[in-house]
Amino acid sequence: MRLEPDTTMGPELDTAPPHEDATPDAGTVRLTGLALLVIVLAGGAAGLLPADMRGAGAQLLTMLGAIASGAILARGWRTSSGADRAFRANALAACAVWVGLHVLRTLALTGGAPIPAALDWALLGIVGVLIARCWPLMLRDRFPRAQATAIALDSAAVFVTLAAVTLMIVGGPVTAPVAQAAAFIGLAGGIGVLYLALTPPRGLHGWLAALVGLVVFGLAQAWGLLAEADSWPVAPTVALIGQILATYGAATGTGAVDADARFQRLASRTRGVLPIAAAGLAPGLVVVNELGGGGQMSLIIDVMVGVVLAIVVARQTILLGERDAIAREATEAAGREREAVIDLRASEQRFQALLKHSSDVFLILGMDGTVRYQSPAVEQVLGYAPEERIGNSIFELTHPDDIGFVQAAIGEIMSVPGATKTVELRSRHADGSWRTLEATGWNLVEDPVVAGIVVNYRDITERKALERQLIHDAFHDPLTGLA
Repeated sequence: MRLEPDTTMGPELDTAPPHEDATPDAGTVRLTGLALLVIVLAGGAAGLLPADMRGAGAQLLTMLGAIASGAILARGWRTSSGADRAFRANALAACAVWVGLHVLRTLALTGGAPIPAALDWALLGIVGVLIARCWPLMLRDRFPRAQATAIALDSAAVFVTLAAVTLMIVGGPVTAPVAQAAAFIGLAGGIGVLYLALTPPRGLHGWLAALVGLVVFGLAQAWGLLAEADSWPVAPTVALIGQILATYGAATGTGAVDADARFQRLASRTRGVLPIAAAGLAPGLVVVNELGGGGQMSLIIDVMVGVVLAIVVARQTILLGERDAIAREATEAAGREREAVIDLRASEQRFQALLKHSSDVFLILGMDGTVRYQSPAVEQVLGYAPEERIGNSIFELTHPDDIGFVQAAIGEIMSVPGATKTVELRSRHADGSWRTLEATGWNLVEDPVVAGIVVNYRDITERKALERQLIHDAFHDPLTGLA
């Protein structure tokens, strides 16, 4: 199956809640700096402990780092607003469980017995669930549902692949510390996909700081598991530095968007490549895993590779379904457009037939009185072909005695948008005779389709002659013709 990248940014939703300014809070920055200083000093002091106290020292150092992370996230949550506040509240909840986990580990260590493995795994699982909730919180008001789901699945594919690679490198039984190291290295990849999807303002804060911190944290933990005593106390200290950076990134992360269009395009293309790379790496993991022998670790890695492939299938199914829906909508829209075009053509034909057989003439005048359109009835009324008068002034055929009040009428109509006025005027027929016309004009200059004055006129020459005859007969004797 070929994995197709989703490299489009996609339409953003207009209903997205507002995000705060991307500039980090000064108090959060100072608190993070203080936490880093304390961790470095505590790590240096831990290096002076005797070998038999290193376990306790490492656990105390880890608990101190967890508490410092909680303080940073609490500060970030208090100073946040809008959609960012919900995300940081969720991150703070995850950190609170993380602090609780390490407090329990520390108490168990001082009591001489480790906490039950089931409780250890359960608390780690709760942390993972809370962290996973960050994806819908950040994506749901930013992207359409199908695209948000695709981004989340891309993050999951990269997460599982990197975690499987870490487990394969570390080896040995799958203990909570091993799973923790693999999870955070995988989480760095998932955060990377989310960062490329959100394209937040660049800087040493927010999502970029979280990404860098998770990479440092996961790699330092893996180093500590591989090097063991040789890595003390550097590996635990570096891991906590990474943890502090990651929590600082979560405390300053925002859904705001970087305004640089080039960065957005580059991020979109890169995000499209990452799930393809994860899917391409999966078969290689299977081969290397099988060559390495069996055991619990081998089975877990095989399952994780299967999960990656399942995610890829789910992602493609969603995207193909979305594309099918778009194709159906496009087909239906094209059908509606064809029907609209047919109806429009029929309407135009009916309109042209009405104009052609109407005894009234319709024309459109420019603001200077130039004829821009004239209906076919002009040939019946004044004897001119419709195209013969296009581009000529209406005043060329107006009786000299009527030009003044016709110009005044047009000026009156032009002064008021939508105004209308009816006048009687004389116009020269093609045979040289004068015809009396009744004309009504409408000011449609502001109508973008018309952008002119619409005039409708009819020949009332015979009616006027009859009126004059009736008036004459009313005041004259029909036999003598005398008044």
